[in-house]
This record gives sequence, structure tokens and C-alpha cells, in this order.
Amino acid sequence: MVTAYPKRQRKIEYNEDAIRKHKENNIGWFVLISNDIRDATEALLAYRRKDAVEKNFDDLKNDLDMKRLRIHTNATMEGRIFIQFVSLILTTCLKEVMEKNGWTRNHNLQEIFSEMKSLKQVVVEGKRKKLVTTPTAF
Repeated sequence: MVTAYPKRQRKIEYNEDAIRKHKENNIGWFVLISNDIRDATEALLAYRRKDAVEKNFDDLKNDLDMKRLRIHTNATMEGRIFIQFVSLILTTCLKEVMEKNGWTRNHNLQEIFSEMKSLKQVVVEGKRKKLVTTPTAF
């Protein structure tokens, strides 16, 4: 229920009965059907793995620019696919690090890439240690 007050203020109260009735009438079942897998847990794991593979292909097409190969020789195509595969592995590892450190709450992968682009490594002749620019704080 929404109650309007002067100066564009509103108070919103939940209608618990209506929410409960909606849940009772509209919540359904999730069904996986397989001719091969008999165990429900194994079927769910297979479905989740398939979903992960589909998300990786989506990343390849959208984030890693593999919509069109634009190549003319077989060797070039194999090289391009190999580079895309390596970049997918690195991107997946980076996503795992982001999840583990809680970065995904405030940042997306493109922001991390932008931050990494600003990092530079400087080699000064006569010194063994390489200098790396300081990243900005997240």
C-alpha cells in the first residue's frame, strides 16, 4: 500500500497476504530431463558446467572481440583461436581473483582492464630491479 504525503513524500507498506498468495500461485518447478544421467545431483552439476561453458563463449564473443575472425589463411585462424583461448583462460582466472577478493561488488571486469592498462613497467639501465607504476586504490 502506498500512502502519499505533502512535499512528494510517500510511505510504502507491503501487503504480506497478497505477496504470500502470489508466491503460492506462481512458484513452479525446475525440471531437468536426461536420457543418460540418472542421478539428480550429477544432472544438476552437468547443467551448471554447461552454463559455465556458455558464459565463457559469451565472454569470447562480446568481451574478447571474437565475433568475426576476419582472416584468410588456416594458420592465421588457428593462431587467432589460440590467442583467444589463452585470453579466455586469463580472463577466467582474473574473474576468480575478483570474486575471491570481493571486487565484483564494486567493480566490473572492464574497470579492472582499464586500471591495468595504466600500469607500466620501467627499466632503468644499470639497475636490476624493474620499476612498476603505482595503481590507483580501489
